[in-house]
Amino acid sequence: IGLGSNDYLNNYFMPTFYSTGNQYSPDSFANDLINRYTQQLRIMYNNGARKFALIGIGAIGCSPNELAQNSRDGTTCDERINSANRIFNSKLVALVDHFNQNTPDAKFTYINAYGIFQDMVANPSRYGFRVTNAGCCGVGRNNGQ
Repeated sequence: IGLGSNDYLNNYFMPTFYSTGNQYSPDSFANDLINRYTQQLRIMYNNGARKFALIGIGAIGCSPNELAQNSRDGTTCDERINSANRIFNSKLVALVDHFNQNTPDAKFTYINAYGIFQDMVANPSRYGFRVTNAGCCGVGRNNGQ
């Protein structure tokens, strides 16, 4: 289950369209998302689900779209976005630990998408990539617009 990326990309960090980023600190926004995540996981658990893989948010601030819009050189990641993503991920890890401690008949696993993405950017050839700052099929700067 992967939740949260869209909430950051298409809400929290879109001040032209949404006031969320001005209303919530990164910590309080992450808390709100985690509370909603918790409610949905409890519903799934109460309906019989017992195995959960929860995927953290990747380094969205390093995506081609964010590099195109927010990076002066087209290669430097947006730390403001990545910092918010790390806050969410740390709360998600705590949520996984909480569920594993309190629902012994279920198994919750955290998948570190942020770490995986960072390793792919740092070691692209290991994954068969040569270009890490541009999309394959987009338009505009970095093929990310």
